[in-house]
Amino acid sequence: AIIIDGDLEDWSKYFEYVFQDTMTFLHQAGEHQIMIYYDEEFDYSKTLFPLSKNSIESRVCWDLDYIYFAFRVKDEHLYAEIPSDASYPEFHLNDAVEIYIDSKNDSESKMDINDYQFIVDIKNNSVVLKGDRKYIESDTMAAPKDIGQNDYYEYAAVYSGSVNNDKDTDQGYTIEVAIPFIAIGTQPETGKKIKLDLCID
Repeated sequence: AIIIDGDLEDWSKYFEYVFQDTMTFLHQAGEHQIMIYYDEEFDYSKTLFPLSKNSIESRVCWDLDYIYFAFRVKDEHLYAEIPSDASYPEFHLNDAVEIYIDSKNDSESKMDINDYQFIVDIKNNSVVLKGDRKYIESDTMAAPKDIGQNDYYEYAAVYSGSVNNDKDTDQGYTIEVAIPFIAIGTQPETGKKIKLDLCID
């Protein structure tokens, strides 16, 4: 059993994927604007370049009840300036992890009603978003989704260093997540395929 506490010592068997932060500027996803308020008039020269690059060790495993995720992120400058009490949570702008799950393995270039997005930031704020039919049918967004999901899942975030201080060097953070299969409308079965997209903010 994995205890969701931000300590990865109890992980024994898992798939691992290591990647690095490659982002150097704000960009678009295909023909879809990531954020509608970044229009063609937006001055990208005023966008701050990252102070340091992140490296990420991600882990995935599962049992008959949960699919588990772990992220160990080396990050020399920790930030979490956006509060969690906005009507539409914007703490994806904080240091955070995002897990996209296509539970039916049937999406192409856009989220659909079987797709979920889980976000957890370093201050233990979280939100679940799901593909929304009315946005899928009426909008051109790359990720037609809505908040207000009442899905149960477990998560824990711990960090090492100071937050919102660019004068020192931090160590990074660890986030663990356990999502019940029933919360994403599926069951673990031999031969079952789902799509995953893991990222850090």
